[in-house]
Formats: sequence, C-alpha cells, structure tokens
Amino acid sequence: MTPWPTGPLPESEPAMWDVDVNLLPQRLRAEQFQPMAVVVRNVGSVPLRDVVVRLAPPRGVDLFGGSRFAAALLRPGMVHQWQTQIRAEAGTAAVTIPVTGEATDADGRRRALSCRPGGTTLEVSAAQSPADGVGSSHLDSVPSPSPAPRERGGEVYALLVGIDRYECSAVRPLQFAVADVVAFRDLLRRRMALTDERHVLLGSGSGPAATRHSVLRAIDQFVKAPCGPGDTFIFYFAGHGFALEDQSFLLTVDSDPASALLLRETAISLKVLSEYLRIIRAGQQLVILDACRNEPTALERGTGGGRLDGAMARDILSLGRDDRRRASGSGTEPTARATLSACWEGQASYEYPDGGHGWFCHHLLHCLGEPSSVEVEVTALCERIAQRMAKTAWRLLPEAEGQRPHVVLEGRPFRLRLHTALTR
Repeated sequence: MTPWPTGPLPESEPAMWDVDVNLLPQRLRAEQFQPMAVVVRNVGSVPLRDVVVRLAPPRGVDLFGGSRFAAALLRPGMVHQWQTQIRAEAGTAAVTIPVTGEATDADGRRRALSCRPGGTTLEVSAAQSPADGVGSSHLDSVPSPSPAPRERGGEVYALLVGIDRYECSAVRPLQFAVADVVAFRDLLRRRMALTDERHVLLGSGSGPAATRHSVLRAIDQFVKAPCGPGDTFIFYFAGHGFALEDQSFLLTVDSDPASALLLRETAISLKVLSEYLRIIRAGQQLVILDACRNEPTALERGTGGGRLDGAMARDILSLGRDDRRRASGSGTEPTARATLSACWEGQASYEYPDGGHGWFCHHLLHCLGEPSSVEVEVTALCERIAQRMAKTAWRLLPEAEGQRPHVVLEGRPFRLRLHTALTR
C-alpha cells in the first residue's frame, strides 16, 4: 500500500499525486475487474471538512464502482474506506493512478490538498482486495484475508444479494447495489468475523447470479445450516422492489414485472421471504432491505410508479413478526428479529454517485465501521444512520433529504457485537 504525500491547504493551484497498485495482470482474467480498497486517514491534528478525493485512472485502466470519495468531516485519527474495482490492459504489471483532493479550511474556503510539508496531514493507501465475490476477477497470488478472531457470542451467517443489471429491459439498471453488498460483506468480515463458509453473495454481472431460484436455494441452505439460538443470521437485499396488487416483491435478476402473474412466478414476495425466516434457527435475525426504489428513470432504487407504499410498509412490518420460542437453559425466549429498511412509507431510496454506494448504505457502512463501536443496539444504529443522513443530505444529495431509515423489532433486545480491531 502506498501512502499519499501530506501537506496543508494551499491558497491555490490544484494538487496531484499518485498511488500505485500492482495488478499482476498475468493472472488477471481478461475483461474482469479486480476489487481495490482505498483507505483515507486523517493522521494530523486538524479536522478536515467537506473532503473530496478523486481517482483519475490513466488510459487503459478502468475503475468501476466508485472513483470519488466524499466525507463531510474527517477528524484527526478518523479512517474511511471505500471499495472500487480496477481493470488494466494485459501486460501491465503495475498502475499509477493520479489522485486529486480538496477540502474546506477553517475560513470556509475550498482549497486543493497539497503535497507541501506541514499543516494538516492526510494519509491514503490503496491495495487490491481479496479476489472473490460479485464482479471480481480471480488472482491466485492474492490470498483471502484472515477473519477477525471469533469472540464469544455465536457465529454469524449471511445471505447478501445485490443487483445492478436485470434481464428485463423494462427494469432500470442500478449503479451501486452490487458495491453495497460487497462492501457490507467486507465489513462483516472485519467487524463480526464472517467466514467464507457461512455466507453467500449473489449479484449481477460476473459471479453467481441472483436469480429467483438461486436466492431461494441459498435461503434454503441457511434453513438447513447448523445455527442455533446463540447465532446471528443477516439477510441484505440491495436492488429493486415492486408493489403490485397489494403484494410486495423483491426483483431478482430474472424477474419480469410485465403482469401480476408473471411477477409472482419470477420475483420473491416478502411473504415467501417471511416464511423462510420463520424456520431459520438462528436466535438473532437481521433483515436489511434497500429495495424501496420506485422510479426507474431516476436515481431512486425501485419500480412501480410511487414512493414506498402502504402495501410494502405492511409487508416489511410482517417480516419483524415471529412468535416462535427458543429453548434456553432456564425456559424459553423469543427470537430477536430486526428489519432495517433504507426508507419508509412515502419515501424513496437514492443512489449516491459521489460515494459509490446507495445513500443508505454509505451511512450504514460508516456507522458500523466506527472503531469505537463494540456493541451496537439496532434501534440506536438506525437512529444514528438517520441523523447522519439528515445532517448531510442538504449538501451532498439534496434529492434524498426526505429519506429516513426505519427499523421494526420483534422479540428480545437486538444487539450486534463488533470487534474493536479493524483489519485493513
């Protein structure tokens, strides 16, 4: 990993420096992307506000999934990470990517970040991520990261579904649904010791496709998994949702909303999802739905001609209901289930191009990635995300000012245990 030069905010002149990434293209399959992690850290003593960092790949190098990073505030010691994917022409052993950045100084003026010594110090590094998951290539020489040591409190299982491209031309493509679930998977590896054996990631493009059959088959695998009352199951869906004839559906890669009958046969209804959740034996279940995208010709994630309507809100509420009882040492206790929706009735969920993620996921990753977090109560997490969205939307994404996440809880208090050590 190559650190960026450091320096203060100069009076003028844009600053540019380079970051090197070794691609090892002799093992990189043609026409595929290699995931790359970019880490930004303020190692100085002065907060940086309204930071924008841009990667400008040279000719023959492509980036997919985010070439620009934005942060409202980088306090001293604060770390941000975002995922992108890089591809280079065959025969390129290493790539040098020009980088530019700017921030707001104490007087409220926009200034270019410079390489001059002294003043505010910014450190950035970039390296290839593990070569697995949706949209990634295979590099034999890049090992998978070792998961964080397992702390007491049970195992974590996860089914992560992100869909950018649909087979049906009537469904508008998305930009960052795949990037959302890949980044969330990487966060679970670092903060909750998620292992390859206990998670499935489905998407669009290269890698396993999120068809209706593959998603249902994956859920069925978790029904049969050896999880128990002390374990946690997480289902994350990022893509399009559709409400039709008083029913709500998650659109898979092969879904077709041309008619109600066809939609029932090719999409996954929230009612069916709820039936599967009832028989998964994990004592904690977290369902994250970023599927309230309702305008196929805009940046909202959804189809159907309206905001998240009452039918979908009702079906999301039903996902949180579970009257099963779990055997415990002294009797029984209900399953803890939390359903976290990216927005709520009358709202839409937006993409955030400058951040390379959905607007909701951008803040979810930040809140769960805070190094000081050890145990997170889900209602507090939802409130924290909502506060960040409300405070920054007017400046970073004005069209999303009305978007607020919503959580539905059932059973005993729901908490996520996080590792304090972040691996990068």
